[in-house]
Amino acid sequence: MKKLILTMVLVFAGILGTTDSTQAYYSSPNVLVNGETPNFTNLPSITNNRTLVEFRPIIEALDLNVSWDGATGTIETSGEGPEVNMQVGSRYATVNGETHELDVAPTVVEGRTVIPLRFISEASGYEVEWNQTANTAFIGEMPETSERWKGNYEIDAHPDVRGELNIYNETDTTFDFTANVFYNHVGEISGTAEKDGHVASLINDPNDCEMTLTRIGDQISISQHSEGCLWYHGVGISLENTYVK
Repeated sequence: MKKLILTMVLVFAGILGTTDSTQAYYSSPNVLVNGETPNFTNLPSITNNRTLVEFRPIIEALDLNVSWDGATGTIETSGEGPEVNMQVGSRYATVNGETHELDVAPTVVEGRTVIPLRFISEASGYEVEWNQTANTAFIGEMPETSERWKGNYEIDAHPDVRGELNIYNETDTTFDFTANVFYNHVGEISGTAEKDGHVASLINDPNDCEMTLTRIGDQISISQHSEGCLWYHGVGISLENTYVK
């Protein structure tokens, strides 16, 4: 009896380990500025519900000049936009000489100085939209074209998971797609998705699978939102992956 219980525990732990290993790499938030990803060295992170990003790539993506004083840990922006002054460890910053209190102070993570994404974006005159489903902060505008989803994509961010996403028959409002994934067994779905900006939703699915596809540059992430999606892949595997063109 003890041996049976131990075996069941180990199997259950293995299933949990499989799920974590196939999806852990999606935890870092995505950031898009006018539809493009800034050239970050380290991935964005979240502290106290605030997204922190490396200061130089984000400020340059916001079309500002930036200077760094390593002796004092001070960041200053210049150019045609606002003059922003921040300091590592300080929760106070100035915008054109006016003092603002930050929710999170600039800090150093893995050798890189990071700053609050929303503060620097809004201080620069940009609107910030957070999409929880896509785990993405959209800053500025997303360029729209009639065929910006169409193409073939592959999973390349995980060593143990293979899969493809093919999008075709794209119109101004919808597209058809087929997605598959290979791990300990195969999962596959085909359907039609309705576009809404950078997010598309599966429609008219016979098994009541609720699924969204989110496009970020040349990659598309699939998210599942109902048990009906299990019909396409069973347990121990998921179509929730990021596919890259």
